[in-house]
Amino acid sequence: MTEFETTILNISDTESSDEDNLPPRKKAKFKRNFLDYFKGAIYENLTIAEEILKAEGEFRFKSANQTECGMKHFYKCKVSSKCSAKLYLLLAEDGQDVIRYQTNTAHDHLQKNKTSGVQGPTRQLMVELLKNGISGPSQIQASIRDSGLPIPNRKQISNAKAYLKSIEAPRIVSLGDLEKQLSALLTEPTSQDQTILVGNIIDFEKKTFHFMLSTPRLMQVLTFGDCLHADGTYKLVWENFPVLVLGTSDKNRNFHPISIAVSTGETEQDYGNIFRILASSCGTKYEPKVLIADSAEAITNGFESVFGSNFVRVYCWYHVSAKIKDRLKQIECPETRRELKSDIDLLQLAEDKLDFDAAVHLFRQKWSGVDAVKNFVGYFIGEYIDQRCGWYEGTAPGFPSTNNGLESINGLIKRQGTLRKRLPLGEFVNCISKLLSGWSSERDPQLPDYKRFRLEPVITIAAMTDAYNWLKDTSRPSTRQKKINDTIIKFFVPAKGTRSLDEKDIANYIQLTEKKSWRKFETYRKTKEKLWVIEYDIINWMQSRCNCPMFKKQHICKHLIGLAANRKDFNISDACKNVPIGIKRRPGRPKQCKQALIVE
Repeated sequence: MTEFETTILNISDTESSDEDNLPPRKKAKFKRNFLDYFKGAIYENLTIAEEILKAEGEFRFKSANQTECGMKHFYKCKVSSKCSAKLYLLLAEDGQDVIRYQTNTAHDHLQKNKTSGVQGPTRQLMVELLKNGISGPSQIQASIRDSGLPIPNRKQISNAKAYLKSIEAPRIVSLGDLEKQLSALLTEPTSQDQTILVGNIIDFEKKTFHFMLSTPRLMQVLTFGDCLHADGTYKLVWENFPVLVLGTSDKNRNFHPISIAVSTGETEQDYGNIFRILASSCGTKYEPKVLIADSAEAITNGFESVFGSNFVRVYCWYHVSAKIKDRLKQIECPETRRELKSDIDLLQLAEDKLDFDAAVHLFRQKWSGVDAVKNFVGYFIGEYIDQRCGWYEGTAPGFPSTNNGLESINGLIKRQGTLRKRLPLGEFVNCISKLLSGWSSERDPQLPDYKRFRLEPVITIAAMTDAYNWLKDTSRPSTRQKKINDTIIKFFVPAKGTRSLDEKDIANYIQLTEKKSWRKFETYRKTKEKLWVIEYDIINWMQSRCNCPMFKKQHICKHLIGLAANRKDFNISDACKNVPIGIKRRPGRPKQCKQALIVE
């Protein structure tokens, strides 16, 4: 007996069975099939030999074995492992030559025709549909059905889509692959709308990357604006990397995207690297005066590390208002909630820092002693007064107070670019390249309806109609004016629903607004809602200012347009005059009324 069998018998001295007395089983002998190999071609090295075999497409690698003659790489038939056609490569020990040995027998398996997957004209039609943005399985099946071609099932369509995407944009699995794909965008652009790589920072040791894409035309738009919008969004990249969108706004509050960046995170260092790439790409010294973003302090700190501290930080009012509404739900009394929200909305309309500080002092004085709102007032003061208070209109006059334009671009990327699907990083780079090129071409001055960068607010037909109706309203109280100097005239316009102003009302308003001498928040509200003051510029009326809420939001209002039309500085077109046509009186004697209780 062998040593292994003896060890098994010595496990137990007391137990025994009939199986111990059986003779040992005989192992089945393997009948080895000896094949005749014939010497074939000789290659310079193994890499060339493998490329040739791959190009032939008949054999696939099976195993490798070290022999006395050298290392042998065995290959079997790609269709069937039982096929008699075999092959191996011999790596000679005395050199780098690779000798090919192959059996003399031909392939004896049955040829398999590929019937799975989408093939032929159906595949060609599917490629065209995907290029046109039709990616839903039901839509693809309906289009193929209308063409009279064989209809694939949903699984075949999904596999075909995945294969076509892998060919168009190979999946990036390493920083080296990312650097290789980005290097293709470093070529000299042939047009103003070609997507280029603005810059990239790849750290192989820390395994981090930051890169930014744009077009030459979009980068030129950046020099026209003094503000910079920034925000990060997710649910775009399959690897869950944040996508950072940068842009600027014109005087008509239209948002213009500048670039799209991707980084490994949203920390202060990540934003700093993105802003550093942007600053280094500008030929001239680029120093934006206003930064508009949400309440993320990482954006503020990253921006300050690149451009310094000489800028105004505007916190998006929409995001602040949404957070406040969520906190207000904790207050049980609905009237208290409405009053608090109304007071905060009035704070948001503050004209400058002094006005805002005075209003905040009155707000604290009014609500600090109310126990029902103590928690909310503490939260509001701590978060949006002491830490970040740049959400009121007077923070940066003439600039947007929200980041809604950029947020709409994020939604546009998901609707038109990724089709609300997470794309692999390599495919997403191609996707945003097409989007940037399209946004850039929309701003081509050669087009008749291109998107201009407005240096002044656009006066719409609706605004002119409101101004005309306000100007022709006979029930409106009269407007008073006061000449300040040779170029500025102040107009005092009573608010809607108030009486006419006298000298005492105007003097009281000027005293309260200049000295900030309000004693209660209700007094502050009455003063702000009693009248509007227009500082009219005689030389250029578009540079005039009004303190009504509409002007603070849209930088133009019906009061300013109406005064300019009254002074013949602006002409309201006839199409904007909202004059009702009416009904012409019928000829003949008027009809007499019928008797009572008779229906006409």
